[in-house]
Amino acid sequence: MAKPPAPPPPCFIRLPEVARRTGVCGRQIYRWIGAGTFPKQIRVSYKVSVWIEAEVEEWLRLCLNARAPRCQRYRSQTRPPAW
Repeated sequence: MAKPPAPPPPCFIRLPEVARRTGVCGRQIYRWIGAGTFPKQIRVSYKVSVWIEAEVEEWLRLCLNARAPRCQRYRSQTRPPAW
């Protein structure tokens, strides 16, 4: 019996690419993360953080579907949004 194919490994993107895809500066991205409205970064080393490309793409897709500047899926229930 054949094994099911393994899922592809995640693709990582750095802050300049995240900023380019979202159209906002890095400072705004970190504000959204603090507010719980954007996927959190993964710290790779002291000065390097990355995001999972699929999570950023999903966030963009949800925002386009909702036609809102923030995505509800990533909104924290305990903190108010950073408007």
